[in-house]
Amino acid sequence: MAVVYSSLSDDFAGKKAFFTAQNSAVSFKELRGKKIEIKDIVITEDDVVDTDTGEVETRRAITVIDKDGAAFGTSSQTVVAQIQRLVDILGDVKSWPEPVAVEIGSAKSGRGREYTTVTLA
Repeated sequence: MAVVYSSLSDDFAGKKAFFTAQNSAVSFKELRGKKIEIKDIVITEDDVVDTDTGEVETRRAITVIDKDGAAFGTSSQTVVAQIQRLVDILGDVKSWPEPVAVEIGSAKSGRGREYTTVTLA
């Protein structure tokens, strides 16, 4: 696993905070219909084997820490892309003047599959 982006400090305390957050993270699916205020974000990358093809592909996952210290995680590529876009537009999380409120929702794909979404609250 490689850290692609982290708003946590790069020192030992920051690494311990990330370990704790990743181990205690609640699934984003549990948040559907709820709002959270994002304080910190960590995006990781890992190689996984596609069970259908046997090919190795690189996938990203995200861990979000809210203003109260609760952690939430997902490997949903939709959520990862939406959170990445949030950082791209609002800038480095370390420079945010306050936690950013988002609403976790769901939508259905053209094939009827439900997936998780993130929008500004």
